[in-house]
Amino acid sequence: MPPFVRHRMKLDADQTKKIEALEAEVRTKLGLILTRDQMQEFEEILREGPPGRPGGGPPEDDGPPHRPGRPD
Repeated sequence: MPPFVRHRMKLDADQTKKIEALEAEVRTKLGLILTRDQMQEFEEILREGPPGRPGGGPPEDDGPPHRPGRPD
């Protein structure tokens, strides 16, 4: 789960722990499916975060800024 999603979901400690365990399991299984190069690229993509938001960290507030003329 990307950091910005965790931030928005306001997970408690137990939920965070369970999600971290699930993510570890998923990464292990992905390692069995993806090639070594694909796995390295996957990890790099996760570190970079989504396009337009370096590091993929949570926004300063609870959402993106309002953009006039664009739906919220």
